[in-house]
Amino acid sequence: MLNQYENAITDLDQAIDLNSDDASTYYWRGICKYMLQKYDAAIEDFDKAINLNENYSDVYYYRGYAKYYKNDMSGACIDWKKAVQLGKSEAVELVNNNCSANSNYQSVNDYFRSGYDKYKRNDFEGAIQDYTKALKLNPNQADAFYSRGLCKSKLNEYQNSITDFDAAIDLNSNYVEAYYARGLSKSMLDQYDKAILDFNKVIELNGNHSDAYYYRGLMKYGKDDMTGACKDWNRAVELGNKEAVEYARKYCSMK
Repeated sequence: MLNQYENAITDLDQAIDLNSDDASTYYWRGICKYMLQKYDAAIEDFDKAINLNENYSDVYYYRGYAKYYKNDMSGACIDWKKAVQLGKSEAVELVNNNCSANSNYQSVNDYFRSGYDKYKRNDFEGAIQDYTKALKLNPNQADAFYSRGLCKSKLNEYQNSITDFDAAIDLNSNYVEAYYARGLSKSMLDQYDKAILDFNKVIELNGNHSDAYYYRGLMKYGKDDMTGACKDWNRAVELGNKEAVEYARKYCSMK
């Protein structure tokens, strides 16, 4: 496993040599160094990522952890609080437990958890109310916008869900599942071209997202692009997507 991170760092070094202005490349190199417990080196990469993208919530989150393991609690809390402000819900509990958070953080966390519990019980309207209350306390929560958007899509409020997914993506431009969910909502509105753009972004961020290939194939099928549809369905099958198997067999001469 350690060799895997070392090899990844080598690849990321080469990527940075080719393009030194990509915040995500520094972020991932920092993650690899973090996993190798090279916290000072990881912090240096996280610093560079933030210099390039000051709203990169994941970077603050993990830089906080790196500082935590260096016994820099003050620095860790500053980063975790910033991550919360940028919508990183995982950082809320860290702030509450370690940083003497104010009541707003606690209330946001309570509403978010209540919304999630209601979502799991299929009480989508109740969940929407809780996520809305959380967003009133902290309007920079990408996860709250995303989760509220999911609830709206469950209620067939697809255009309203797209608005929430837009907000989540504005706060976190690398939010894979928000792009995916927005693509699904656009597909339900027969916005094939726009849905394809979202699924393209999902695949750009995660090349092994089998569902994105499957649904992008459906969109291309809807546009009578059978060559493109079959290419996507076959790729989805390769990645283990069971739903794509039937389409690949029926339309793409899959044996």
